[in-house]
Amino acid sequence: LAEDQDTDLLFQVMDADGGGTVDFEEFIAVMCQEKNRKLDAKTLADTIWGLFDPKRTGRIYIEEMKKSLQRFRPRYDSDGAVQFMHDIDIDRRGYVTRGEFELYVNRIVFSVQ
Repeated sequence: LAEDQDTDLLFQVMDADGGGTVDFEEFIAVMCQEKNRKLDAKTLADTIWGLFDPKRTGRIYIEEMKKSLQRFRPRYDSDGAVQFMHDIDIDRRGYVTRGEFELYVNRIVFSVQ
């Protein structure tokens, strides 16, 4: 299927270190380097947040994170989702708030620019 081929190609481009996974830093780096549009950190965080929080609850729990990540990459490692949540959940409440997510994206955007 063409859509699967496009997804695989995009995955290969984003997998900068060739490790077989796309970590969030690699994803953000590709998004920041998009030549056709300049995304500031807030716009980027808002866009990605909408993918993880489609019900607009203002919080993302681990199961929602896993489902969202697996929707984009069905073979996504659930351990990676747990680590991703751990990296973002500053106060360790077991969920990520929009504010925590924005801080995380800001940190990455500034590190790749």
